[in-house]
Amino acid sequence: TATSLTINEHDLNQVVKEASQALVKPADTVQIKLQLDESVPAFGFDAQKMERAISELIENSLHFMNQGVITISTGIAGKEDLVKAGLRKTNCDYAKIVLEDQGPGIESERKRMIFDPYHTSRVKGMGLGLSIVKGIIDSHQGRIFEDGEPGKGARFVILLPMQKQS
Repeated sequence: TATSLTINEHDLNQVVKEASQALVKPADTVQIKLQLDESVPAFGFDAQKMERAISELIENSLHFMNQGVITISTGIAGKEDLVKAGLRKTNCDYAKIVLEDQGPGIESERKRMIFDPYHTSRVKGMGLGLSIVKGIIDSHQGRIFEDGEPGKGARFVILLPMQKQS
């Protein structure tokens, strides 16, 4: 069901806010800091699925952090972002969501496997969270990649095509 979409025009910033508020309570030792670019226009995507993808990423970060800050930012993807995602020629702009945490990060040799089903470094868990996230992003014709430095926290970048609904 992660790949069957209900596409409508939504405000990406609102979806990010809702996903972040659902998981972390103000008294927790981990805080979520939002840096939302108000110039990102509304565009067509499945808000429920995107909220789930963002929530999964937040939950993943929370598992690896006892304290600190998770920063979630939005914006319009630049040329460097598109190149890193393997998008050379595009016929539309892309929205960008970046989730950065202050956990241990992901070792270089594991980065290519983290989105594979059943791959996990957790004691508990089935290893499906990041593969579900990737499935949701892929079904939107978007891209997700991990761009953090090992030992300095994880940094997940999501790029979504901003195609207007007709």
